[in-house]
Amino acid sequence: MSEEARKAQEARLKYEEELRNNKKLETRTTQMKEEARRKEIMDQQKMKTIERERMMMAQQKAREDSINAALASKSDRQKPLQVQIVAKTNQKVLLEQEISGLKDKEVLVLQGFVKENASSKQLQYEANQKVGVEKLKKSTAALLAEKKALESKLKAKENYQTRLEKQEELNKIRQELNMLQKQLESTNLKIDSNVINGSLQIQYQNILQSREKIKLEIDALEKDIKTKEDEYNTELALLKQEEEKQKKIDASKKAPIRNVKDLNLQMEAFQKDLKNAATPEQKAKIFKEIKELEKSYPEGVYEELITESNRTLKRIVVSRAGKVSIYKMIVYNWGGTFFFKDDNTITKQVFDRETTY
Repeated sequence: MSEEARKAQEARLKYEEELRNNKKLETRTTQMKEEARRKEIMDQQKMKTIERERMMMAQQKAREDSINAALASKSDRQKPLQVQIVAKTNQKVLLEQEISGLKDKEVLVLQGFVKENASSKQLQYEANQKVGVEKLKKSTAALLAEKKALESKLKAKENYQTRLEKQEELNKIRQELNMLQKQLESTNLKIDSNVINGSLQIQYQNILQSREKIKLEIDALEKDIKTKEDEYNTELALLKQEEEKQKKIDASKKAPIRNVKDLNLQMEAFQKDLKNAATPEQKAKIFKEIKELEKSYPEGVYEELITESNRTLKRIVVSRAGKVSIYKMIVYNWGGTFFFKDDNTITKQVFDRETTY
């Protein structure tokens, strides 16, 4: 191969080598450009992501700040409500305890009323079985027991009245608590009390009506107690009079008998007691006293004429064989004439026959 040919071949090979190097360089440059473009795109995306995250964080913080501000505002608004709720709840608990105590007291007072009322009825029943001073004693005791029963009933009513006052106060506090609780739970400041406290308001009206009713009952009971006290005082005064009278009669019975007139008065007192005696035991006792008194009469017939404003009384005492009978002939001014033997009605024929000695 000639020198020229060899040089031409070397030049051609060198050229081809340069072309390959240039191709590689171009390829590498293209790759680098592509990598740079991709990196730029990734950097741009990364920047967008960072910016988006930053914005999201800023928005989240803004929301949190808003919520915290709202909570702080709500907390500030709720604090005075919570203070009021605690105070009202304490008042409610105290009132409930007072009402419970009043209920317990009311039971005891009513039990006392039942006992005293039963006692007054028993005493009145016993009074109906008695006569004279004993009847008055039982009747006076019955009136006093009845008065005490009415006073116990009055105490029960007054206790109930106080309990109603406490229940009225408790009802108001419950309504206020409902309103405060609703304000605490809601942001709406316009709350309808009629809707929230409907049932409590109905209960409140019932309490007011009960208070009016119990006031009238207390007024009536106070009048009844006054009336019963007047009746008791009247009966007590009458009892004292009868006891004094009975003392005089008893004294006269024990006093020595000096004449037939005194015997007659004492015999009439015994016969009146015998007629009014309520039990067999009383009758037997009086009958025995009459028999003892009859022994004091001398044998014979004793007459006494008594003139009164509207009548004339002829009293004849016949003592025969230890048996004494008192006969009366009463002639009224209007013309009526009546005959009696030991206060029992008889005919004129019996009167004339038995008063002849």
